[in-house]
Amino acid sequence: MKKTAGFYLYLSLDIENSTLYKTYDRDWAELFTNIYKDVFHIATNTWKDCKLWKSLGDELLFYKKVDSKKDLLQSFASINQICVKSNTYIKKMSPNNIKVKLAFKTTLFSGVAVNDLGKDKNKWSYLTLITPNLADEDRLDFLGPDIDTGFRIAKFSLRNIIVLDAKLSYILSLINPKFITNAKIIQFEILKGIWKNHHYPIIWYVNDWKKLASSFSYEDKFKNKALKYLEINNDTKFSKISELKRIFNELGKNEEINAIKRILKI
Repeated sequence: MKKTAGFYLYLSLDIENSTLYKTYDRDWAELFTNIYKDVFHIATNTWKDCKLWKSLGDELLFYKKVDSKKDLLQSFASINQICVKSNTYIKKMSPNNIKVKLAFKTTLFSGVAVNDLGKDKNKWSYLTLITPNLADEDRLDFLGPDIDTGFRIAKFSLRNIIVLDAKLSYILSLINPKFITNAKIIQFEILKGIWKNHHYPIIWYVNDWKKLASSFSYEDKFKNKALKYLEINNDTKFSKISELKRIFNELGKNEEINAIKRILKI
C-alpha cells in the first residue's frame, strides 16, 4: 500500500428527517437521487482534494489527509461552507407542499492514521488503522477508536451546526481565534466504549448563536436538551472550549494532542 499515514479529517453529511419524509412524498426517490448527486459535487468542489469515503443510507462520508496548519484552516473553512451550502440547497429543493422539512446534519471528526499499529501499546488506544477499501481500490478505509467516536457524536448533530470531536476542536482553538468564539461545549455525555466511559464533551460550532434558536422547529427542542437553553436565548450554561486543556490533562491525553501537533507543525 502506498504511504498514506497522517492526520485525517472525516466529514459526515446526513439528511435529517429523511425516513419520515419518505412516508409523505411518493416521488422521494427522484428527489433524493438528485440531492445526493448535487451535494456530492458541492462537497468535492468546495473542499479541494477530499474523497468520498462511503455512503451509508442517507449519509455521505468524505475524508482528506491534512498535512499542515494552513491546510487544516482552509479545510475547516471549506467544511463550514459545505454545511451552509448543502442546507441552503436542500431547503430550496424540498417541495413546499410537504410539511416534513429536510436538512443536513454535519459532523466533523479526525484521527492520526497509520498503515501499521506498530508495537507501542500506548498508541493502540487512539491510532486509526488505514485499510484497503474492499469496494474501490482508489479509496481508503479506516478503523479505530477515533472513527468510533465520530459516529457516536454524530447523533448530537442538528441542522445549521457542525458537531466536532474534542481533539480536533482543541487543535482548531490553538490556531483559529474565531473558532474559540463560535464553538462551545454544549453538554457532556458518556458514549459507550469511548474514553473508557468518561464523560465526553459534545461540541457545536455555530456561525451565529443569536440566530440559531429561531432556526429550529417546535419538535427540535425535544431532540437535544441544549436547545432548551437556546430557546430563552441563554447559552451561559455551555462550557468554553478552553476547558478542553484541563480535560486532556486530567485524562492523560496530551500525547494524542501532541501527535497531531507534530504532524501539523503547530
